[in-house]
Amino acid sequence: MAKQLESHLNYSTVDIIQVSICVIIVLSLVQNSSLLSVEGQKIKENNDIYTNPTKISSVLTDLFNRAENSVVLITSQSNATALRDNAVVGQTTASGSGFVYDNQGHIVTNDQVIKEHKVVDVEFADGNIFKAKVVGIDPSTDLAVLQIADDYSNERFVPLTLGNSSLLQVGQEVAAIGNPFGLQNLMTQGIISGLRVLLPTNQTGFSIPDVIVTDVPLNPGNSGGPLLNMRGEIIGINTAIAYTNQFSELSYSISSNILKKATYSTWDL
Repeated sequence: MAKQLESHLNYSTVDIIQVSICVIIVLSLVQNSSLLSVEGQKIKENNDIYTNPTKISSVLTDLFNRAENSVVLITSQSNATALRDNAVVGQTTASGSGFVYDNQGHIVTNDQVIKEHKVVDVEFADGNIFKAKVVGIDPSTDLAVLQIADDYSNERFVPLTLGNSSLLQVGQEVAAIGNPFGLQNLMTQGIISGLRVLLPTNQTGFSIPDVIVTDVPLNPGNSGGPLLNMRGEIIGINTAIAYTNQFSELSYSISSNILKKATYSTWDL
């Protein structure tokens, strides 16, 4: 009888140990599953920013709202008159885009936008128009800097932040804000298609280095406007488009680091 009781007690102890081990394993699996679930949720949330149309739209809308008042429409009138059907039609008007560089009234744009003018009109999103003097040009990089000539309040100028274009990667999402065909402050978006491209220019004979290639739809009037990353930083200045069968397929932007290296006070006038 004692031996049977001892045997029964031994089996009970073994059973208890086995059950305890099973409980520990189950609890461990549940805990790990919870951790994986939490981590998976974080990954899902991060991915949703880029895959969820609603969240993408929200990011772009916020970006536009923050940058809209810093992008300007630049217009200039030619002193030469134009002939059409043997009739004088008056002065011709050219337009392009630019953006607020600092709170001292400096505006950055393309050299091609100002077309050798000394004074141009700068229109903000709120409809206010100012005269701006050209204070520096660099034909080798197709960049120009303007200075608002009229009286102004520093509070009006909200400069955009220059990003580091050397950190860009192919496939990164970007957006452009500009004034195609004179329509003020339109946004388009796409991805970076190529980096560090050498862009030849027919106008000056120079080749612009470190150019960003994107599939962002651009049109005449976008030149001089900002190319932005999803944080709202300027990573390029839109300068050229390539057409195939009358459709724009590739867009070219001067990198922000080229602008950082330039000093407008030493540029040609």
